[in-house]
Amino acid sequence: MSKTRKIFFILLLAFFVFNLATISDYGITWDEPAQHHVGKVAKDYLSGKTDKLEFQREDLIFYGPFFEILNQYFGGWMMDIFGIGYANAFHILILIASAIGIFFLFKLASLLFGERVALISSVLLMLYPRFVAHSHYNPKDIPLFAFFTATLYFLHRAFIESKEYPSTSLDFARDKSLRVSATDSSMNLRSCFSAKADKKSVWFAGIFLGFGLATRADIILVLPVFFIPYLAYLIAEKRICSDVIKKDAFLLVNMTSTALATVFIFWPTLWQNPKIFFESFGYFLNHGWDNSVFYLGQFYKAKELPWHYAPLYLAIATPVAMLVLIGFGLFNLAKKIRADIFSVLLILTWAFLRIFFAMIPNAARYDGIRHFLMVVPAFMVIGALGFDFILEKSKKIGAVIGVLILISLIVEFGRIYPFGDSYFNEITRISAPKPLENYFETEYWGASYKQGVDWINKNADLNSKICVPMADHLLQFYKIRQDIKIVCAGDSNYIMIMQRPSFLPPDFKSFIENRKSDIVFTINRFNYNLLTILKIPPK
Repeated sequence: MSKTRKIFFILLLAFFVFNLATISDYGITWDEPAQHHVGKVAKDYLSGKTDKLEFQREDLIFYGPFFEILNQYFGGWMMDIFGIGYANAFHILILIASAIGIFFLFKLASLLFGERVALISSVLLMLYPRFVAHSHYNPKDIPLFAFFTATLYFLHRAFIESKEYPSTSLDFARDKSLRVSATDSSMNLRSCFSAKADKKSVWFAGIFLGFGLATRADIILVLPVFFIPYLAYLIAEKRICSDVIKKDAFLLVNMTSTALATVFIFWPTLWQNPKIFFESFGYFLNHGWDNSVFYLGQFYKAKELPWHYAPLYLAIATPVAMLVLIGFGLFNLAKKIRADIFSVLLILTWAFLRIFFAMIPNAARYDGIRHFLMVVPAFMVIGALGFDFILEKSKKIGAVIGVLILISLIVEFGRIYPFGDSYFNEITRISAPKPLENYFETEYWGASYKQGVDWINKNADLNSKICVPMADHLLQFYKIRQDIKIVCAGDSNYIMIMQRPSFLPPDFKSFIENRKSDIVFTINRFNYNLLTILKIPPK
């Protein structure tokens, strides 16, 4: 094992241990109960407790239950065997999925750009505040990231690394001295006919793709992310011939059949209604969610948001140091495209294709970067290429810059902890003339309710009534003092509000103002609030 790999595994272990040790600092998020419900319904069906698959909401039928089935068993074991609380028990497997995704990111980036770039990419991702937060409590997009990255890695192994043109790797394509003119037909034939089918890798690609499809249909984007660059590579290197076409067709058939079999096995709903599989793509491509979103100080319907929602949110949610590295990385990619068209196009397609779809008119956009979380690893690879470019120019200067960047990222991470999903970068915070809650939803998923409940349990008056106007269903998963009731009524004593104004009932603002309520607790990071608890004096 190389030194770089040893360092990576040490850092990955440290990432996992640190986040496991701090898992109790993270609350339950808005969508988790619904996702757990999907898993429980499927588990009950598989165990014979029920012969029907009935969900609380009609749209939940389109969510594949694979990961949630695993979490029902795993989380149940954590609670029954080790006595771990509900939230922590169901968060551990999400953290494991995150670590698996980082592992495959390192493997894939090593194939594309070498182990040094792979190591830097992994470190950047481990320090990306919003990614770390989601690694604790996002049962949808974190498993999607893991399956997406694993699928890409095995697709690369199956379609690129298995081919000999005439060498066993892309080194042949990268080395101009080894290239042969397209007029040398004998060499072209030899190159084409040396392609070998890697059944093992393509089966793994199909299995991970199947796991992803049985979790969230969005993973289907992995196919254009890989095959658009792959086709460009074949055309650019003049590798299209009958033998390659036959072998690739064979690999595609094997991957597709493996993926479909995996989906069918782990998605019980399809046993009764296979059409749901195809309908799920339509659901995610044309999501019907059309609630209000607070963006740049205005309220928009989700499908009416400006086209720049996704790229702007990604920019302001990324630490400035990372943005600078990404800029250098894009410059480095431009230099590499002739020597390695596949790797360059792959990382660019991965980074920008999902964003492009989010910019299409009438596409539903909400929840910050959550729906674009799968592109963050690609940008971390680009950032790593930027730092690699600096190191190539001067190792001494690069080392100094690297230390400064690392310190800045650790400081930013520490200052927002444990509310990484509410992170906005330095430029955004400095440039805003007012606190950021006047421009964005600084807390949209209810993760801060844990700390709010802790304050209520310690400080609320005896027999208090607590009004929670948004996502009050999350409170059932916390231990609340027996004398306290969660209810919104005329005689409520406290109101707990997270900073998601688009979901705040319109009459609450006037209600609070008329009752002259006092702020008794806030969660504040940098210059903006995430959660507020107000005490309402009696009438």
